[in-house]
Amino acid sequence: MAPASHDVLLASAGSAPRPLLGNTVRVSERALSLAGVAVVVVATALGLWLRLHGLPGADGTLSIDEARLALASRGILEHGLPQLPSGWIYTRGLLSSYPVTLAFALLGTSDFAVRLPSILTGTALVPTIYLLGRQLAGRGGGLFAALFVAQYPPLVVWSRQAWLYAPYVLVYALALLFIVRAHQSGRARDQLLAGALVGLSFFAHELGVFLLIPLAAQVAVRLACAARQTRQTGARDRPAVSPLAPLAALGLAVGSLGLLWLLVTALRAETLVGSHGELTEYFSPRLDGAPFRFYGRMLLDGRGLLLALATLGIPLALAQRRYVVLLLWLALLPPFVHAAAIIPDQPQERYGLTLVVALVLLAAQSARAWAAWLANRRTLPLSSGALAGAVLALTLLVHQDLRRGLERGELPPRGGAWLQEARGLGIGPADLVMSDLPTVAGWYLGDLDYWVSSEQYQKYALQTGELRRDVHTGARLVRNVGEFQRLVVEPNRGRTLWVFASGRSYQWGELVDDSLKTFLERSAQRRIAPGDGSRILRIDL
Repeated sequence: MAPASHDVLLASAGSAPRPLLGNTVRVSERALSLAGVAVVVVATALGLWLRLHGLPGADGTLSIDEARLALASRGILEHGLPQLPSGWIYTRGLLSSYPVTLAFALLGTSDFAVRLPSILTGTALVPTIYLLGRQLAGRGGGLFAALFVAQYPPLVVWSRQAWLYAPYVLVYALALLFIVRAHQSGRARDQLLAGALVGLSFFAHELGVFLLIPLAAQVAVRLACAARQTRQTGARDRPAVSPLAPLAALGLAVGSLGLLWLLVTALRAETLVGSHGELTEYFSPRLDGAPFRFYGRMLLDGRGLLLALATLGIPLALAQRRYVVLLLWLALLPPFVHAAAIIPDQPQERYGLTLVVALVLLAAQSARAWAAWLANRRTLPLSSGALAGAVLALTLLVHQDLRRGLERGELPPRGGAWLQEARGLGIGPADLVMSDLPTVAGWYLGDLDYWVSSEQYQKYALQTGELRRDVHTGARLVRNVGEFQRLVVEPNRGRTLWVFASGRSYQWGELVDDSLKTFLERSAQRRIAPGDGSRILRIDL
């Protein structure tokens, strides 16, 4: 739509200059469009730089989850399936594993190759959110959303990690984009893409199941419109709004969920927690105010302007019957309640990423809607676009914090030092390796004989006779001094054991038995501190 000033020019012009003024309007609109594209390109470039900054470098910095994804992706490269060294098929985050496999094929196996797909999908969120914001709140709303997600620190940090969340947030945004388009256009293509993307989100992260709620609501509205049109035009007339595409879209999503359920329950049945053990972790209600405060702080980031704008849009949306606002709230509230009240672990920033994305969109559409409402009543001298732009620019300015994103995303100064030490030790094929980080040691060292952990190992352990083994590497589990003597010392006398202790406060500090840690330290003939917080112990058995 042309700006209001152009409308005034057209209304006051005579018949002769109309073609010239019409060309002026078209040229101005074209210039605005090109300027918008330029801003999106700059925002995307900024987002890519923030996500790339400082990542290429020495190996040895992958986390447990990143190394697990790397192992699954190497299995795809070697076997065509995400088969881990233990022989177990890893079905979680399939949408993340296959792009990493492609990166391995092109760049080789390095930390940077593992993380590159997350970097690219995190960056792709910028133009995607622009399209979604423009669909909801015009060009200005799209630019606001794109500039926001390009530099928002949590999104930057999680795009720098080779795990499920950057691809998941991108698919979440794409699914919302086509849910909104299907609601606004009624086109079968948009509707089917909405259903397919919701189904695809399950293979990015199991929490994609909450996208079924806004999809089902949108389908219900579409079917209600079709039924109303049939009543108004008569049963003999074919309604313009066909119910087939909405039902097919919902069927695609539900069918994808059923397929994932079969994969998960069939392939995870052998773990000590059983086929549904890990799933029940995501559905264990509790009453605790701390998680609500945690996620509330995420939504209030930036002096609460985003949440205030989004909330202010509710009464206007109700008055104008803007169902698209309801769809956005349905994309935000159920996962918020789930993260704050149902997941039993401590609140985690990663579960709030999609909440912030939805909130940004709600804030943009609210600013646009209120600006239009005020402009129609001529209560302000500004046009609706200028007013909405000013509000969103202020909100964006308050949220600008490029330094925080860079600081949080930095790798540790001595990150990877343990691997450099390990490669210089000359570990032979007859030597044994033990670690509290099985996926990390298995990925970098190529083999792992023993996994040391005393707590919360059940969902990662398989029972093989009397032995418990890590599902990822097949390493035998050692929980205490007695098991160390029985499983490690007695069958391997005369051999050398290398213990790689991460030094991480949770893995080595909390999950490993204190008496076993003390015993290992006292038994070591050589102790190495690489300088990254880890410890390497040589024990001659």
